[in-house]
Amino acid sequence: PPPPPAPPCTVEMLKQRPAGDKSWPVACSQATLGEDGEELDLSGAHLSYGDFKEATFQATGAIRLNGTGLANADLSGSKLNSTESPSRYASTSLRPTSLAFGHALIDFAKANLTNADLSGSVLTAKGGYGTIDFNEANLANADLSGSNLTVDASDAGGWTVIDFARANLANADLSGWTLTARERLSGSSTIDFTEANLANADLSDSTLTAEGDYYTTIDFTEANLANADLSGWTLTVE
Repeated sequence: PPPPPAPPCTVEMLKQRPAGDKSWPVACSQATLGEDGEELDLSGAHLSYGDFKEATFQATGAIRLNGTGLANADLSGSKLNSTESPSRYASTSLRPTSLAFGHALIDFAKANLTNADLSGSVLTAKGGYGTIDFNEANLANADLSGSNLTVDASDAGGWTVIDFARANLANADLSGWTLTARERLSGSSTIDFTEANLANADLSDSTLTAEGDYYTTIDFTEANLANADLSGWTLTVE
């Protein structure tokens, strides 16, 4: 018999998909998920093998995909865009536990992205306090080639963080990817690979740039770079 048709591509339907259910197809190619002025929350959703090719994820404040199952998902050419939340209170913490003043967040912390295709994807978090978070995410064998991750606070005085601390990037294709953390008004910028597993990863021709007015770092402390391809990569701290 022919496979069943895919349910409508809505946040509500995606949240209902059971774990490991290949009989429930996810057909979200070129779809738009989320609305300006609201957070987009798919945290913990079961979206393995989902088709999100050239899809757009948009939100104000946060795109939450933390703990989400995206193994073998196709996110190639997708766009994730989080703009800053309305001002609520100021924070001086590098990683506050809740949304802070002018915060923009894209959160993949502890997500399962094994064998996922994120090639050519564009992730942008723009706000006074900006974070793209892959902390402890599983990206083993994932394809992020040609992807572009940007956290931009150049119009405000805050901090920017791209966080891959303790992430599993073993055998991942990171060739030609671009990571940019930018802050130019009395703030800090960090690209963090502390304790990340990059064994056998391809980082060739990749570009990592951290620009900050106060404190700026690209950190590979205790990262595993065994047999990684670092040919032609460029790291800039300004």
